[in-house]
Amino acid sequence: DGARYYEMLAPGARRAVLLTTFDDDSQQLYPSLIEVARPPTRVNLVSALEELRGQIELSRKKGRTTTMHVVFTGHGELSGGDGGARFSLLDEPWTRDDMVERVIAPQWADFTHLVVDACNAYFLVQGRGWKNDEVEDPEYDRAVQSYLTAGNVLHRYPRTGILLSTAGAQEVHEWGAYRSGVFSHQLRSALVGAADVDGDGLLRYDEIEAYVAAANAAVRNPKARISVTAQAPRQDRGAPFLRLGSLEPSARLLIPEGKRGRFVIEDERGLRYADVTTGGDRDLVLALMATGRAGARFHVQYADQEATVEIGGETDVPLGALAWTDARAQARSAVSEDFRANLFAVPFSADFHRGYTASLRSQGPVVIEGPGPNDLARWGIEVTGGAGQSIVGEGFGSSAGLGLRYGGRGGWFGRLTLELGVSSATLSPDARSEGLRHFAWGGGGGYALELGGGVVVGPELSVQHLIAVESGDDGRARADRTGLRGTAGLFGGVHLGDWYVGLGAGPAVNILSVLERDGDFTYLDDTSFLQFEGRLLLRRDF
Repeated sequence: DGARYYEMLAPGARRAVLLTTFDDDSQQLYPSLIEVARPPTRVNLVSALEELRGQIELSRKKGRTTTMHVVFTGHGELSGGDGGARFSLLDEPWTRDDMVERVIAPQWADFTHLVVDACNAYFLVQGRGWKNDEVEDPEYDRAVQSYLTAGNVLHRYPRTGILLSTAGAQEVHEWGAYRSGVFSHQLRSALVGAADVDGDGLLRYDEIEAYVAAANAAVRNPKARISVTAQAPRQDRGAPFLRLGSLEPSARLLIPEGKRGRFVIEDERGLRYADVTTGGDRDLVLALMATGRAGARFHVQYADQEATVEIGGETDVPLGALAWTDARAQARSAVSEDFRANLFAVPFSADFHRGYTASLRSQGPVVIEGPGPNDLARWGIEVTGGAGQSIVGEGFGSSAGLGLRYGGRGGWFGRLTLELGVSSATLSPDARSEGLRHFAWGGGGGYALELGGGVVVGPELSVQHLIAVESGDDGRARADRTGLRGTAGLFGGVHLGDWYVGLGAGPAVNILSVLERDGDFTYLDDTSFLQFEGRLLLRRDF
């Protein structure tokens, strides 16, 4: 499936990366991709995303509109520890947090489109999935949907859309006749132009969802029926998943209005390319992709006839210009008869599209409960203000600062800080009262415990390098001091969307040193004082 998606999308893309390891049979089918493909390891996947990011940034600097497609097909399972979904790579799992943090959240492009066709098997008709002692396949499907659609994940990242393969209460399937996942074959059939119900050359999420629904509508076995989950980018619900003009096909098959029925298209390798069942209510233009294949051709079956489209001649090939002959007889298998007889049995037309989308609107929004992305690490910019009273000696101080925080709403976090402040203190060793103006920078961190409703509490600690200007009662500067400032304490606050408001309190110790001169002697004057401080913090997360 990965190779087929690559063959479809790569010719029209400015940058495309294929991560897969071909078995012996696949190496015979895709010889030109063996050198292109990289092993599907975590390092290679992260590197591929960074390559796409670089290309996207370059294109955006040139004023171009950018779109990124990420297609994941493979094994999936639920991790036993935290119940989260993860996907198998060669070396280590790609977790649901990885999927959100590295694919959904970055939004480098104007629009990001994510396809997930998870699970796997290598039998003629066999449920593709995983099993363990605790969870069945349907719960995996629901878990993936729940994580990606719950907790306002897509609400927070409005330029990202998703297409997920599911099978209701049962499994997602492969079929030997397709040599592919059933959902992936249906999706690719839609993307070559079969789902373009209004003929504008833009394949939108509602068109794709309705096309897959039509393809599965007549399947009798509820365990085999696929139900796609489609959510368009919230920034623009009408944003196309794909523009047909970007495919750069080797040829285009033109099916005229009035031609009703099912078309099955295979390539010269014997691979099923697309299934199209049209209601005859519109002209169809199907993109035939054969880039890099010498001697490429496509075989079209319609009713009991078949014809061949040779690649290398005219780009636009009218259906009526083909030479038709009697179709070859095909052996039938009882185990796959439901798929063979009923997949793509219902014609896809404008009427079906209108009826399907109207039924979705009448159902109202679907609410799927599940964990939100509050634990995802994010950057935040903080503004702080504090005031404190000296514990040892007399004195009072106040400060203001800026911070850069990285971490989740819950769990461990770190921060970098800059601070300006003024204070007065009784400094040792001569017990004189001094005024201090200080500048401090450093870092720290802590742990946030989520209590629900956006409320968090926890401990925090910071260490800063300190430079202080000392002045006496007359306001004149006496000396510049340098040293360390350490703070510890407890905090509590509440998240309001991407904003956070919190309060903290705890001790702060200031250790200062200065070189002083007395006649011919120079000596180091050390002093320290302890304060109890309260702090107010306002943060904006990104």
